[in-house]
Amino acid sequence: MPGFCWLTHEVDYAAFPASLQVVWVFDTLADKNTALARGLMERMIGLTVEALDDAQVSLSNAAAHVHVDCEEQCLRENGGDWQQRIKRKYARRS
Repeated sequence: MPGFCWLTHEVDYAAFPASLQVVWVFDTLADKNTALARGLMERMIGLTVEALDDAQVSLSNAAAHVHVDCEEQCLRENGGDWQQRIKRKYARRS
């Protein structure tokens, strides 16, 4: 996937696996939008499910747990602070 950099997650282990949120991070907004326009979200969801299956973790409605973001937006909106961005944007609230 052109422009893909890394992935991370957010989870509240007291509510695992329902609270698990996986974030695929691209370099630029253009890279992120290109991946989405090419229909790669399905591929990212599939790869995430495959990895979780290997770890014997199952999610209902995996698409609700997989997100796409980019370095460019984090830098602009959160000063490059991924921990802050993920807590604010992706953490499930009880």
